[in-house]
Parts: sequence; C-alpha cells; structure tokens
Amino acid sequence: MFRNSRSPRGISMHMLLQRAIILALMLVLAVGSAGQAAPAQAAPIAQGTGSQYEIKYILAIYLPDGQPICAGRDYPVRVRLVESTQQVEPKPSEPLVSIKELSGITVQAFAKDESVGTLSPRKLITGWNVEEDAPGEATFTFHAKKAGTTDLYFETLIRTAITGTHDEYIGPVRTIKVVNCKYKLTMNYLMRQSSGGTSGLVSGQLDTLLEGDGEVYQGAGVLDSDRATSMPPCSFSSDGFDSPTTIAGKLTGSTDNPQLELTVDYEPGQSSATISCPIVGAKTTTTTEDPTNWLATNAAFSGTGGAQSFPINYAQWFGRLIITVEPVEASS
Repeated sequence: MFRNSRSPRGISMHMLLQRAIILALMLVLAVGSAGQAAPAQAAPIAQGTGSQYEIKYILAIYLPDGQPICAGRDYPVRVRLVESTQQVEPKPSEPLVSIKELSGITVQAFAKDESVGTLSPRKLITGWNVEEDAPGEATFTFHAKKAGTTDLYFETLIRTAITGTHDEYIGPVRTIKVVNCKYKLTMNYLMRQSSGGTSGLVSGQLDTLLEGDGEVYQGAGVLDSDRATSMPPCSFSSDGFDSPTTIAGKLTGSTDNPQLELTVDYEPGQSSATISCPIVGAKTTTTTEDPTNWLATNAAFSGTGGAQSFPINYAQWFGRLIITVEPVEASS
C-alpha cells in the first residue's frame, strides 16, 4: 500500500522515508564527532607526480615540571613553533615526518587569572632565544603571585605567505598550579664517647616544616635528645633533654639552580641524670646542654631538596649529624 502512495508533489513515500533515514544518519555522525579537536594544519598539498603531503603547524609549550610552582618565584615558560610535514599519498612504508622550526613569528601570551600569576612579556618573536641558541623558540617568564590555579593562553597566526593556502591560527592553553611552598626538614644525630672503661651515647631527632612565600622560610621544632652511659660498677640513668629549635631559610641562586640556605638556632635544654655506685650510693645532677656546641648551625641545599652530612667532634664526643630537606606541596 505504501509503495504506491504519493505525496502532493508526486514524490513516493518510499523515497521520502529513504531521505529521512539518510538525514538521521548524517545527524548521528555529526553528533558523534563533536568535541574532537582537530590539529592545526593546512590542507594536503600535491607535490611532484601524484604525491600529497599533510602539513601541521604546532606550538609546543614547555612548563616547569618535577617541582612545585612556588608563590613569589619566577619560572621560564618556553614555546616552540614548528612546521611538521608528512607524506600521505602514496602512503610510505614507514611514516616519515619532516620538522622545520619557524622563526620570526610573533607569539602572544597571557594568564587568565593574573592574581595567581602573570606571563611576561605579552608577546615575543620566535627564534630570538639567543641564550639557548634555539631556532623557533621563545621564552616567557611566569611570575607566581599566590597559591591557586590559572590557565595560560598562547596565540600565534601563521600567515598565507608561509602556509601557501590561508592564515592559520594556533591557540594552545595550558594549566599551571601555584602553591605556598613548604619544605619538610628532618635532623638526626648520633655521637659516642669512650674513655677509661666508660662509654656514652647521645642521639637526637627533630621533624618540622619550613613554610614561606617562595623566598623566605621559617620553621620551629623540638630537638629531642636521649643519653645513655655505661660506667661499671656504677649505673647511669637519664631522661635526656629537649632543645627548642628554630630554622630560618632563604631561597637564593637562579631560577635554573635555586639554593636553599638554612640557619639553625638551638636553645639550651636541661638534662637530669642519676648515678648510683656501690658504697657511695645515688646522686642526681642537673646540667644545661647546648647542642650549638656540637651541631651544625648553617647548611645549604639545592632548592629541590637533598641531604647533608656534618661530622661531630666535641670534647671527645664523635659522631655525625644528618639533615634532610624535601619540598612538599602546600595548600592554598
């Protein structure tokens, strides 16, 4: 019945149904491909006898990695503009890509939220990275102001004179996170003494966080020290002593080679010890112990952290102090 039906214009219902199905398929395909960002490229161009090549223009962004982006510091952000050419017809047995750096092209840059950080200058010309001798590159500076996240925008326009077909716009976006930097600091020391059948052992430990703005840091903790002594035929007992300790830090050096300089200030602690000997009996004494006499008060580390070892040589006590510094991400 439907095969012989006709519309007012003489078109069969069967043909109308076929067109409706084709239109529906086209809509489905269109929806399925939405959101697929195509790379910036010029249309394939023919070269030689029947050969076709696909040309892409790529603006690569190199952000600092492997370390926190600290508030109050500057970081280099490199951009590199290249032309990538690959043969598509006839299809080669192995994909061969030719890369050409593009110099003399203006790249503009800015941060979306400039309260978090800024990019400077606003624009640069590729190929002017004289210090690195890197054609096709330019280096911006990101100044981190405060903890937070912002997008960095980069824009450039490849003119028809270069593409050979039309102006090509490229605008990559990168996200960068700024933190209030903290360093975890750990101190451990051990020293021994032995003389005339008597031996002694003193050990101490401290854990703290250094907090700062990316340039100046402060931290405080308690250096907890324990003491043990063997002196036969007498016995020795002690609760050890605690030394309130403050650490001040300053980040110096260059962006590529930051240095963390620390100054440690130990306060004296009270130590009580009891000695019990045959015939004489027990005696308790209280003394003031100052770790400044045997522990290092200054240390320098890489801005990315590390460990330092310091020898101890004080009044026939010998040992070693280990200080470890590790950068940790801070919340905003």
